[in-house]
Amino acid sequence: MSNTKKMSISDIFGKLFRNQIFVPIAAMLILLIFNLIADPSFFRITLGYNSAGNPVLSGYLMTVLDCGSELAILAIGMTLVTAASGGQDISVGAGIAIAGSALGYYAVTTQDLRH
Repeated sequence: MSNTKKMSISDIFGKLFRNQIFVPIAAMLILLIFNLIADPSFFRITLGYNSAGNPVLSGYLMTVLDCGSELAILAIGMTLVTAASGGQDISVGAGIAIAGSALGYYAVTTQDLRH
């Protein structure tokens, strides 16, 4: 005889809902379904050409991935700093925020000399 316990549906759903990754994945799926209903062209990816004539992928989803890649790189860097230091190191985030503020200030106050 086997000692395996038969799991009921409520046990399976109970384990699923208690899992920490459930809420972010459920939120992402709800957002994707909402985007599909609101604008079906959101998921359309086309092959276009840039000004140099090179083929590039274009579409809303590619733009989101392109803009999100910078944030993902910063998040990975902050995660590595946090893991290496053994705790939260908010100086990295503060440094990034100050650099972004300085760049924004520079962009607003400088004049384009080409015009």
